[in-house]
Amino acid sequence: MRVLLFGNYSTGDGYPRLGVLAEGLRERGFEVLEARVPLLEGEGDRSRAVSSPLGFLRAAAGAAALRVRLSRAYAAAPAHDAVLVGYPGHSAVKVARRANADRRRPVILDAFLSLHDTAVNDRGLAPPGSLRARVLRRLDASSCAAADLVLVDTEENAALFAGEFGVPPGRLLVAPVGARPFPGGLPGPADPPPPARPLRALFFGTYVPLQGAAVIVEAAARCRGAEIEMVGRGQDLEAARARAAALGLGPPRLRLTGEFLPRAELDRRIAAADVCLGIFGVTAKAARVVPCKVHDALAAGKPLVTADSPAARALLRDGVDAVLVPPGDPGALAAALERLAGDAALRARLAAGARGTWERRLAPGKVAEGLAEAIERACRRGSPTPSQAPPRTA
Repeated sequence: MRVLLFGNYSTGDGYPRLGVLAEGLRERGFEVLEARVPLLEGEGDRSRAVSSPLGFLRAAAGAAALRVRLSRAYAAAPAHDAVLVGYPGHSAVKVARRANADRRRPVILDAFLSLHDTAVNDRGLAPPGSLRARVLRRLDASSCAAADLVLVDTEENAALFAGEFGVPPGRLLVAPVGARPFPGGLPGPADPPPPARPLRALFFGTYVPLQGAAVIVEAAARCRGAEIEMVGRGQDLEAARARAAALGLGPPRLRLTGEFLPRAELDRRIAAADVCLGIFGVTAKAARVVPCKVHDALAAGKPLVTADSPAARALLRDGVDAVLVPPGDPGALAAALERLAGDAALRARLAAGARGTWERRLAPGKVAEGLAEAIERACRRGSPTPSQAPPRTA
């Protein structure tokens, strides 16, 4: 069976989700083809497209031209049995729907996350109720309405899409982000820190509000038993730097690199870390997601500390494959790091638990299992129709 990955979907090290799904489908015997039209590829392009009225108008003009390019790309695509539209797919899914108006092929949208929720509620790039906010909400709803099946990453996001954008639960499928195998094999937990060396904790991310960069900085000020490295840059980086300066924090206790690392170098940092850090923000979105950094840490078999949230609880078990701490609580994060610094046996148990969770639930073949079954069913009987059944979980 042939599945076409279609759209202006994100690629590269920072956007692994579609690659994980594609690899998982291949493991399950699918032939995966691609027809991609790039758009807004530069760092910060998408944020600028919604953070001002002028940027939004320019993005709207670009979207009109994109639809023409997407239509041409779809017409030239090789023969296929189903279409998987990658994130962001708000224009591409409508092109694919028009091309399959007779529903001879199922059209699946990896909605992944809501434009409106991300830009308005989580990142504050557009005021609530503004024209930009209303347009983003309509884009979320109309793109999902064009798809036969809508993928999201957690049950909590499935509830958001059903409640906010009217997606029938029977057309929602939960497929976690997942992660590819850690390159070079499992590094295992780092050697126990000698008495003279503090615990090495690693955070990597884009500094969006849900990640809670300020919580990590505050925890560094309270934790004497760990050295924290924060890799990446984004919206909250400068605020994190300013707070670190106010607290008198710097190397070696806290390093804020302000740069994105090539994937190979990031993997080396992960392998060298004693502990990986997840997210600690208090936004509503933070409670609904389990981001890539968490999945990467689990795939690498690394002890993980992240916020205790409904989405995290659905995947992780406190003390088994992660340490869960209250969101927005730097004291709890500092205490968790101090505990891990002094307990090599706990670190070893968490490392083994993390790897087991990845193998059972988050390896590409596991992540794509439900999607593969849904595609096969849809192709056998024609495209799925809306129902009131609960969302299915991969």
